[in-house]
Amino acid sequence: MLILLFFTLLTFVELRAVSTLSQSIQERERLAKETEDELLHIILAKIYLTTKGYRNAYIHFLPFSKSLCAGTEEEKAMEKCIDHMAAQKLIAPRALGTISITHEGIKRFERLLENAARKGRVSKNASAIRNSINNNEMSNLLEIQRLRADILKQAFSSSAKVVNLFVIGVPLGIEKEKLERIYFYLQDEGLIDFYALGGDLVLTEKGREMLKRNPRRIF
Repeated sequence: MLILLFFTLLTFVELRAVSTLSQSIQERERLAKETEDELLHIILAKIYLTTKGYRNAYIHFLPFSKSLCAGTEEEKAMEKCIDHMAAQKLIAPRALGTISITHEGIKRFERLLENAARKGRVSKNASAIRNSINNNEMSNLLEIQRLRADILKQAFSSSAKVVNLFVIGVPLGIEKEKLERIYFYLQDEGLIDFYALGGDLVLTEKGREMLKRNPRRIF
């Protein structure tokens, strides 16, 4: 009887040990996943800043990786993050060892940036991004969202069906580089359509409906 009780207790202790070990492993895996996610979004922030949020700007991966990494192990971690980002369609591999940020990558970064700019508690990924950029960069990045809304409102208020990006943008004091970034973002969102070379565009029905519903929206 005592022997049976001993083995029963032993089995119970073993099960508790296995359960504790399993929980410990799951916790380590969770923390590792969170760390990988934070690293991924920090690298995404660096890519966004390097390309200035312009999806047609290409980065040569090797020089970019070496500028951020201190050794082989960090370079391997960087390559792993880049693979994850490509799988999530946040970046796109290009020819000759280059990468570029995608429209989804731009949106992911900017959503986290907005989260980080709010007062109160923010997500870990938003906090990681916030700590990787300075206040001046934060201000410039948030400004581009306001400028997108300004361009869209100008197109909406125009009496002409076809408007020119530079004709409506230059009087607003927006330089050409930012206007091009704005154009491709609005086009990728389906809010404007290409009409002719030189910056001619038309507002889509989606763009009109969005402005009617929420004219103060920031993208």
